[in-house]
Amino acid sequence: MLHQRLPFYIAQIVFLSLFFSYHALATTPPESKTQNDRLYVNLVWHFSQTEFLDGLRVQLSTPAVRHNATSVYFSLLSALQKYPKLHTTLSLPGETLRALQRYVLRMREFADLKKDQFDYDGYLKKYAGQADPWLDMLLVPSSAFGYDWDDLLLNNSGHQEQFAFAVSPELLKRFPEYVELMPSDMQVGDVQGKNIRRFISAHDKMKIKFFFAISHFDEQFLRETVELPLKDETGEPIAIHLNDYFVVYDNLTPNDPSDDYYLLAKPIGEDDCRELAFDTYKIMESVLLWIEQLSENERENENLTNVYRYNRSAKPAISLITSPQNNALIPLIYDTESVLKAADSLKAPLRFSHPEDAKVHISRAIENQKQTFQVQPEGFFPTCGAISSASMRVYDDFSFRWLLTGKNAIAQKTPSSVVIFGNNGSAKNPLALILSETDFSSEFETDYSRRTPAENLTAFGSRLKKNQAESGENLLTLIFPIDERLSYFHPDFRAHAFLESLLAYLADAQEKAYRSAYRKSRNGDDLVPVVTCTPSEYLDGASARQIAPHKPTPISAPVFGMLATGGIARFLGDEEEQTAWSYLSLVRGDFSKVGEFSPPADSEAPSPEVSPESYFRFLAWESIFAAENALWFEHFGSEHSVSRRKLEEFDREFLLHLQNVYLAFEKSGEKIERRKMPSVLIQKSRKPRKDFSASRINIDGFLDENEWYEDAGILICDSAKAHFPIRRCLYGLNNENLFLALDAAGVDFSALFRQKDASFLVTLFYDDDGKTVLTFRPKENEKAKFLFAQNHGVLEMQIPFSRLNEFESNSGIFGSLFRREKRFSRKMELGVQIEISSDEGTLKWPENNFAILNENSSDFIDVIFEVDATSVKQIPKAIYICGDKTPLGKWKPNTVRLFDDGSSGDRIGNDKIWSRKFKLRRGETVQYKYTNSGTPGVWESQELGQEVRSITVEPDMGSPNQMIVRDIYGVKMR
Repeated sequence: MLHQRLPFYIAQIVFLSLFFSYHALATTPPESKTQNDRLYVNLVWHFSQTEFLDGLRVQLSTPAVRHNATSVYFSLLSALQKYPKLHTTLSLPGETLRALQRYVLRMREFADLKKDQFDYDGYLKKYAGQADPWLDMLLVPSSAFGYDWDDLLLNNSGHQEQFAFAVSPELLKRFPEYVELMPSDMQVGDVQGKNIRRFISAHDKMKIKFFFAISHFDEQFLRETVELPLKDETGEPIAIHLNDYFVVYDNLTPNDPSDDYYLLAKPIGEDDCRELAFDTYKIMESVLLWIEQLSENERENENLTNVYRYNRSAKPAISLITSPQNNALIPLIYDTESVLKAADSLKAPLRFSHPEDAKVHISRAIENQKQTFQVQPEGFFPTCGAISSASMRVYDDFSFRWLLTGKNAIAQKTPSSVVIFGNNGSAKNPLALILSETDFSSEFETDYSRRTPAENLTAFGSRLKKNQAESGENLLTLIFPIDERLSYFHPDFRAHAFLESLLAYLADAQEKAYRSAYRKSRNGDDLVPVVTCTPSEYLDGASARQIAPHKPTPISAPVFGMLATGGIARFLGDEEEQTAWSYLSLVRGDFSKVGEFSPPADSEAPSPEVSPESYFRFLAWESIFAAENALWFEHFGSEHSVSRRKLEEFDREFLLHLQNVYLAFEKSGEKIERRKMPSVLIQKSRKPRKDFSASRINIDGFLDENEWYEDAGILICDSAKAHFPIRRCLYGLNNENLFLALDAAGVDFSALFRQKDASFLVTLFYDDDGKTVLTFRPKENEKAKFLFAQNHGVLEMQIPFSRLNEFESNSGIFGSLFRREKRFSRKMELGVQIEISSDEGTLKWPENNFAILNENSSDFIDVIFEVDATSVKQIPKAIYICGDKTPLGKWKPNTVRLFDDGSSGDRIGNDKIWSRKFKLRRGETVQYKYTNSGTPGVWESQELGQEVRSITVEPDMGSPNQMIVRDIYGVKMR
């Protein structure tokens, strides 16, 4: 019998030998050669959307944090739950956390998860107007909306930055019924609206606010019932059932989700909108809960014998870090003068040096994170990764192990990605700098946004291999911006498929690092042996994960550096930015006048009932802290990328924060003189809003910025500013009147009108030969035929179009009319010339011709420039157009960009046909050429050498108001 069973026993012995050999191979710590082949990777998920409050710090001006929470935040955290062995870093800025809390803490008071009920009326009664207005809209019947809410929903005014269709074209394409509701005069990328604006009903508004909210939920919610980490009081899990609303259509491509779309499966009403608000609360609670669970301290088990089971009993690991409260730029708050040493060419504003403020911005962010998640952050992410040798001292009072910044923040070239400043290395636990790959975040936003998930995974794998070959055991730090920009990704909407496949890829690569057996990834690619780790694990080692400690490389301290491009000039390089810093320095200095020297560390306001004085003093500090936000200075100056209207809004809000300091001190009982601070912005000429409203304008001779600021056009008297006393002309036209306000720097109109030999003329030119001359004469007792008022250096007037041709010579205090053949109509061109005569001579502005107040609408057509750049190998930023007309930049290169994202006249996104639509005058000759991603104002990337292109503006056949110009980059075809 034994010899019959011998082969069986031999086979068993061979099998067991192989099994234990493989087990020993897998459980034995890797040899040094294998460990040196590892690549240590620190992935940083940066929740980069920040809170932005209005000037009174009452309401969020954007729903972005809420929308991010229900989409990309939830999606990423849900994916991380599936890979507990991947150790990564989560950057949750202090302002983003504060915005999440603003929603959750207020809504929690009225939520009953056990009964699945929310007291909507109770919430509105207590907190209406304290979240974002679009959340309140979900809770209020659409029939009750007024002008302001209609404007926030539909952008009727034309100057709203945030409204229900300010979304990506990729998002709209997933909801065809959403597109049907978009006004027909609106276009988002290549998506054209279809709904006639004046016919939009209350029912339409209800559907619009519904789609605006639900389209910002992760698509997982729209496809299936999703169980949240929340539980009710009975311990039952809470689920979201939004999939009941939609039928999913895959366009007959079941394996390609990029063209999927959703159609309503049932009628919706106001109750559904309210339920969306409740579901939003549940998801935001889940986001905070998941962050807390993921950031719990890892429980290392020293008794583990299998290296690959290094973390089986531990919680999923992320290193949770934060950024300064109020997005404060720590080096500049610490001391602007010390930073300016790095930029000799920059003009210095009034010095701002308040290390105590910098410390408060840091400590408040830390305390809020600790109280919310019970986690002491080991690292810190300064705003924009900004560091300076002087401001490094502010971190001495905190227990940070490391700061996150970028490689371009360090002037000294070093192969190491983990460094320490000079003498800092002698400390027991020196503060290390973690240097991220500065090119990756921009590459992720541009190149990754246009590729398929498979192409992106291949590109990411190539980066890992390249880094492994170049830097051995160095720490590769990559920052992923996780915010609303992901909704512009196409074909991989919100990068969902790529991020899921990336985590799976890294899980496979990490398994290879802990096994000597060679493995391929799930898609068959060769794997780099990767160990994902947090910076603290890399620095201090993690025995349970077989990570040895690594010493940072000492370097000499730079004066100033930052992760973002542009350096200090981005925040302090322009006259506007320097003016803003000077204002901030003056107001901050006034705190000492009322005995306030040290800012309160506590972020909780005293009770106004118990101590009104302390309460208002606290509000004064809150106002100055809000004014120290880096966003103000980033948007001021020539580098800003927002519209002029938005910039003017920033200007008003910034100045309001500063004025609120004085208001708060006055309410606390202090007598303090308010500083007068004009606009930070350098005044520029601009056109008035198309729907110019005169309802706020009072013709009283007092130029109130609040009356004219938002709607009026502005003409700056630049050409004659050396001698002409009129500084600017503000104007606007409605269907019946022309409104003019003249702002003079050195003219007392009252005195001028009393001089017998002096005169002041305002001449209005219209069409080809129409002209009306308004002559101010010293006959103050006679009544004018239209409204006007003067007060020292201001003259305001309201001129009816119907009466332009009715003024008779010497009637009233205004003069005569010439050329009565023409009567003005709103479609005509209208210009103005101002003339001042006195004993000293006559001054005119403009000296020749006239300044345009209203363009002849029939003279201009839409001209769309399309340039085929498929032959251009690299386009780092964009293709630009430059020409001899003002809309084309007046021959200043790299300032007027074209688009390849389906917006601004570009018909198809990502087709390498760069386009843009301009208004140009019919019949005029236009010279132009294209450039590729160069420096503004520098001819370093132009096409065609010294040659230029030329066209004559004429409409295309069959398109009376449009011309399309088609070119090939670098090839002159006509």
